[in-house]
Amino acid sequence: MAFLGGPRVAAQVAADPFWSVVRRRHPDVDLVLLPPAAAPEESEPEPAPTSVADASAECLARVAELWDLLVGGTVPDEQRSAWTTGPAPGLMRHEATWTLLAVDPVLATGTLERAAASLRDEGWRVLAPPDGMPRVLAGRRARSGREELDLVLVPATGRFFLTVRSGRYLLEDDR
Repeated sequence: MAFLGGPRVAAQVAADPFWSVVRRRHPDVDLVLLPPAAAPEESEPEPAPTSVADASAECLARVAELWDLLVGGTVPDEQRSAWTTGPAPGLMRHEATWTLLAVDPVLATGTLERAAASLRDEGWRVLAPPDGMPRVLAGRRARSGREELDLVLVPATGRFFLTVRSGRYLLEDDR
């Protein structure tokens, strides 16, 4: 990565309608402008068409795998899943939420700490915010796109849930 400065760059900032105002109002702030990130369609191949049944089975198997890794062998009290629109027309993402009810907050907090460590070991980018509801947020590159998960404890109700969002799928029309 190269850091550019000097009169040419200062002239570019001065000519920009937004950054010139920011620079004028806050001369004590250093500005760093990064190049735009590549769009996912440019950097990743489009997924192969898959039937809804096959993709759903694959996604639910992945949720079950993550549930066992992060929560353990307990059976969830509730399970919900749906297909959501993806980042481009025709692309879909699967989202599933598995929930335990009336969980002991002390036990769940320990589960969250172990889950964060397990996910880091598996190569996930993990965020466990120190404030707000106890939770672990994680993401990593998937076969096509990005796989993301949230593991959250709602202390007031004892609700403990895992939400998993798959990478992108191109679903075949099963009509």
